[in-house]
Amino acid sequence: MRSRDGRKDLKELLGEDLRLLNISEYSQHEILISEAWNKLTDSFKNQPTRTCLQFCKKETTKNIDWGHFNGINTTKAIKAKVDKPSEQSDAPEMRKKFESEILYNSLTNLGDYYPLNKVVNVAELEQQLVAFKDHWRPYNPREPLNKRLGLSLISLDGGMRGAPDLDVLLEYNRHHKTEYCESDFSVMTPALQKLTALNEPLEDFFPYLGRTHLVELGIGGFFPFQRRSQYFGDDFFQVIAPLAGCDTKNFCFIYNNQRVFLEPGRFYFINTKIEHSFFAFAPARLLFANMSLSQESLNCVVDSAML
Repeated sequence: MRSRDGRKDLKELLGEDLRLLNISEYSQHEILISEAWNKLTDSFKNQPTRTCLQFCKKETTKNIDWGHFNGINTTKAIKAKVDKPSEQSDAPEMRKKFESEILYNSLTNLGDYYPLNKVVNVAELEQQLVAFKDHWRPYNPREPLNKRLGLSLISLDGGMRGAPDLDVLLEYNRHHKTEYCESDFSVMTPALQKLTALNEPLEDFFPYLGRTHLVELGIGGFFPFQRRSQYFGDDFFQVIAPLAGCDTKNFCFIYNNQRVFLEPGRFYFINTKIEHSFFAFAPARLLFANMSLSQESLNCVVDSAML
């Protein structure tokens, strides 16, 4: 965090970049710094300067030819924002995107994936799941050859029919001409109410849970290599728990081109912006929980991290 006036820190960080931009007069230097800093709302002034600059850079990437520079890019990004008064109307949306990005980056300060002190009693859960053996539904039904079933825990309306809860929302919306988003899913299903083995590990997460489900991978079932489309303003993140069958012999989790071993029953925060994949050599079950992104949910996850 800044120990001095943030504007002074920003000036020192960008001093060389401003000279590269041929802003030679001190007065011009001061004006640009002031205008750039004023673009950052008071709530951002308590964030690390680098975070603020990285946001401005990302916001303007598509409009700037970065070339082989680094520092100068950030200055151009801020200057581009300052010099475009037509974008003033976008300030609230920009602020929201900025806040979401800062929060998400804060989640990854402890690592791109890390274990939490939340553990499911896998044996107990398996016993309780017997009562719901007829409630599993196809997971992502547009891929019928992939051996995956899902059991809704938090759904759109508390139902367990699987649609749209177990589908890819982008594809479901396109196919059915709907506009569902993650924040629409907030109702507990009968399964979650009766699977008491999940009560304790999910207790602290309940206020922030969105679309949540169990997924069963059959022999050869998998999630292909993917990156979750988590752009600015996406207000959800994901925690997972490998469950029955997710042992080192029969289950494989590939993260950032490396195999990662996960402890069955334990919850993990996963940065889903990084390429990852799951593959089952034998039947395996996992829990996927989408959580709304806020300072409170961030604190909840970070406080439960195993350090």
